[in-house]
Parts: sequence; C-alpha cells; structure tokens
Amino acid sequence: MDKNKLHMEHVIECIENIYSFTEDIDSFEVFEKDIKTIRAVERELETMSQSIKDLWNTVHEISGVIDWKAIAGMRDILAHHYLVLSDAIIWDVVHSDLPLLEKEFRRYMKM
Repeated sequence: MDKNKLHMEHVIECIENIYSFTEDIDSFEVFEKDIKTIRAVERELETMSQSIKDLWNTVHEISGVIDWKAIAGMRDILAHHYLVLSDAIIWDVVHSDLPLLEKEFRRYMKM
C-alpha cells in the first residue's frame, strides 16, 4: 500500500476513534473528569499528528485552510511537553479542529 495513503487512512481512523471515545460526553465538565478518555484522546491526537508530520510534503495539497504547523506542534507537545497542555485545549481541538480536518482529508482521499 502507498505510504501516504496509509498515513491518510490512519488520520481518519484516529479521528473516528476520538469521536467514538467522546460520543457520550456532552460537556467539558464531564470530559475533564474522565481521565481514561482524556488519555485515549491524547494518544490518538499524538499518533494522528505524527502521521500528518510524516505526510509533510503532501499536506499542503490536502488543504490550504489547515494550520499544519500547529498540528505538527501538537504532536511534540503531547509527546514531550504534556504538562503545559490543558484538558480544555484537547476538548477544543476535538470539537473545533477535528471536524474540518476530517472533512479535508476525506475530500482529498476521494480525488
């Protein structure tokens, strides 16, 4: 299988997993009390971000509206500087950033 396609499919899989982990959580207040879900989401974001870093030469073809540097930076924060990352930021990423990311990846993969 093409390496880029494998990474793209991994990004979609991570997003779907995050949605699955959080589908019954309707507020940040519930999310911040669920350490297992927080850690599961963080891990998916970390591996998803690594796949995006591995796609670095391709990502600008996928979308011009995604902040690719921020995604790459997210991976480094999750892996190395996790103490500065708040649960509120994770919650915001899940609800504000992932829908657009998923949309852009799915659109690109249909091309």
